[in-house]
Amino acid sequence: MDITRLPPETKRSQIIRRARCTACGSRDVKFMRDMDAHYRRMLEERGFDPTPRPA
Repeated sequence: MDITRLPPETKRSQIIRRARCTACGSRDVKFMRDMDAHYRRMLEERGFDPTPRPA
């Protein structure tokens, strides 16, 4: 779910209360950050690359 269209004051609890699975309609859903986008942003903004390296 892309939450960038929501007002900034929208709380996570408000989103979760209204969320439904698009496949089955269940309200038992989980939300988590898009980690790929998060890591990309970290690399762009701070130069941090979280890619594991061999020891």
